[in-house]
Amino acid sequence: MLWLQNGCGGELLGPKGRFSSPGYPDRYPHNQECIWVIHGDSGSSIELTIHEFDVEYHQTCNFDVLEVYGGPDITSVRLAQLCRTRPPNNPLVVSSTGNYITVRFKTNSNSNAKGFNATWKQIAGGCGGNFTAPNGEIHSPNYPSPYGSNVDCSWVITVDYHHRVLLDFADFDLEHHQSCDSDYVAVYDGLDEAAPVLGKLCGSLIPKRITSTHNVIYVRFRSNNSNEHKGFRAQFDQACGSYIITDDVGGVITSPLYPKNYLDNQKCSWIIRAQKPFNHVTISFTDFAIENGGANCPADALQILDGDNYAAPSIGRYCGNIMPHPITSFSDALFINFSSNNVNTFKGFRTVYAASTSAYLEIREGNSTGQLIGRYCGSSLPANYTSNERHILWVKFVSDPTSPGGRFRAIFSHLYGNEIVGFQGQIASPLWPLHYPHNANYHWTITVPASYIIHVRILELDIDAIQRCRYDNLM
Repeated sequence: MLWLQNGCGGELLGPKGRFSSPGYPDRYPHNQECIWVIHGDSGSSIELTIHEFDVEYHQTCNFDVLEVYGGPDITSVRLAQLCRTRPPNNPLVVSSTGNYITVRFKTNSNSNAKGFNATWKQIAGGCGGNFTAPNGEIHSPNYPSPYGSNVDCSWVITVDYHHRVLLDFADFDLEHHQSCDSDYVAVYDGLDEAAPVLGKLCGSLIPKRITSTHNVIYVRFRSNNSNEHKGFRAQFDQACGSYIITDDVGGVITSPLYPKNYLDNQKCSWIIRAQKPFNHVTISFTDFAIENGGANCPADALQILDGDNYAAPSIGRYCGNIMPHPITSFSDALFINFSSNNVNTFKGFRTVYAASTSAYLEIREGNSTGQLIGRYCGSSLPANYTSNERHILWVKFVSDPTSPGGRFRAIFSHLYGNEIVGFQGQIASPLWPLHYPHNANYHWTITVPASYIIHVRILELDIDAIQRCRYDNLM
């Protein structure tokens, strides 16, 4: 058999186990073809987890590839075809319908890489399970033979974050019922049946493509105890873009494969909506390199619209390598559309996003995640404030494009020592943890509520001890 000829692959039995590409974690050899057949107990299914995956990439997987089949050999239904490197913290998961999985790893004579490391475990039930992959396939039990009576299978399909799931049925033959209450496939826009229903399907007509709003869908197949039909076969893929609801912390979106070059013929769209009580969205680019096709960017382009659909007013269309300025929506959402042709590809873009209210000034201790001192708007003058931690204040100003003309002016100075009121806190010598300056003379006054006493604990002390603290001292 093939795995004996190449010295890799084999038959794997038992409730769980582990295997890897030849030579892992070193580079795998050229011109290898390995086949592993995983055989579980009758009535079970197999969940395969690929913890690390690093192979030579090709857009259509024509170089080095890992293929997973839902049966005892490579003539079975192919569940997944994988050729895109993934980091160890983002494992791939493939589940079988039935108690067999066949794994085929094939390499060519060009570049090689680290390969893969995988585990499997046996799951009771015989169908359904988890899929975490950029693409794959699910099917009814026994497909293409008729499914049995009283079948109940559920799949959770997860693609990459900030992508959507595209589900296309290649074959569909279920018992027909007017409300699909007998045999049916139900698809939900989330992790379980509590999510919105994207479709409840039955009969023999192939359904239209189903697209999720996020990166997870839940698929459930049920049959009753009457007629049996051929069943279904469905393929899923990921589409870049998603629906994002954001607060003022925000997040990051990037072009596909960033910081590597994006792919040809991409069509990605993101809707970023401000979570209440915020009412605007701001994006700021940190990297930008898209093919420059000339005026109005007729080749590859990033288009930004002020709203949540293609009919919203256009803010701008961008290409080339000049970084766009930060953009804030007038509405509560931004629609971002990225498209590429099949000529040239570039690094792409990276942008951070966050929600905001109308114009405000935010002050925090230390940095953007430090203690919030206050968020100020309107015309009332905020009270003066002195920092307590590391002598650093983080100040953020967000303007409201619907109400131009707002302004503020603040004066700051470098002070050491101040009046502190409260139940607890921390003070430090000037420039801590660096050396304090010469000729320093600072004092702090700490006030707590009446009937309380003050307990002071020195956490670290490094002061010049010459002549019994004659020169430098803390009193």
